[in-house]
Amino acid sequence: MFSPAAVKLLQLTMAQESDFGHHVVQLYGGPALGVYQMEPVTYQSIVEYMIRKPELLKKILYTCYMNEIPNQDALIWNLMYATICARLRYWWVKNPLPDENDLQGLAEYYKSYYNTATGASNTQDAIRNYLKYCT
Repeated sequence: MFSPAAVKLLQLTMAQESDFGHHVVQLYGGPALGVYQMEPVTYQSIVEYMIRKPELLKKILYTCYMNEIPNQDALIWNLMYATICARLRYWWVKNPLPDENDLQGLAEYYKSYYNTATGASNTQDAIRNYLKYCT
């Protein structure tokens, strides 16, 4: 699951979704949580996926120093776990990740597969925030 492109994509996602960790709870009353602003319904899908993959789940829990799958509030206080969950969200996508040096492509991938077409984000803001926080 690791690649330089995946790292940049996660950085871009965090930069856009939470100003690189400045906001860990959704502003204006929305349900999203953590530095990746993951929606509870998305988190529940990830939990269901992990349950179906017991060896993966075991590695994730061990890596995050946990004995069991936590509730969604862990997305706020456990950055390692939140990052793994965000990576799993992208892992489901059938299309390959863009090249690590293709910032426009990474922003479009984020918009298509994480924020979605109906989400409030846009690729220009995602690129701007990536450049602001990650370079």
